[in-house]
Amino acid sequence: MKRKKYLLISIFLFVLIKTSFAQSEFLVNFSAIQNEQVVHLSFTLKGGITCLGTQIERATDGIHFAAIGSIAGVCGNSNFEVTYSYDDSMPVLNQSNFYRLQLGQLGYSQIVNLRVSDYSKGWQIIPNPATDEAVIYFQNKGNHQVIFKLYKEDGLLIKTVTTISNSIDLHKSDLMPGHYIFSIEENKEKRYSGHLVIL
Repeated sequence: MKRKKYLLISIFLFVLIKTSFAQSEFLVNFSAIQNEQVVHLSFTLKGGITCLGTQIERATDGIHFAAIGSIAGVCGNSNFEVTYSYDDSMPVLNQSNFYRLQLGQLGYSQIVNLRVSDYSKGWQIIPNPATDEAVIYFQNKGNHQVIFKLYKEDGLLIKTVTTISNSIDLHKSDLMPGHYIFSIEENKEKRYSGHLVIL
């Protein structure tokens, strides 16, 4: 019985080590970037690493993954780093999308997480109305410097933030309940504007 228990523990540890090795030793990088309504995935295998077939998987909870695409054939090169890409043209909008790679016999990659926003208007507020905090997401593909301005309903400027990000966090502790107007400017030109309600 003890021997069987030891064997099971050994197998379990081997699986853990194999998975960890796939995460840290085989990939140079693995990234996910939103472009319009598409998520561009890119990953680079280290030189000397090869595998047979790559499967791209996605989940919205970080647990229950399903295949969304594959790259057939031998991946990697015995001498050089090789970069691959895959576009997810149907991500789940307005929530986090988790991605991982099944690298053939090497096992799974690490998981990358990207919140995919619906930018049909160029921006989105989640939630709106807000009871505690809200995040304003907006398109800023090139990470350009933009100026976010928040006004009271009567036009009084109460907050200014300069950022190269694509989101602004707002907290109820900093704002009184009411209606607000925001604008996002780049090079002194207004790119986006909208309304926010704090309850």
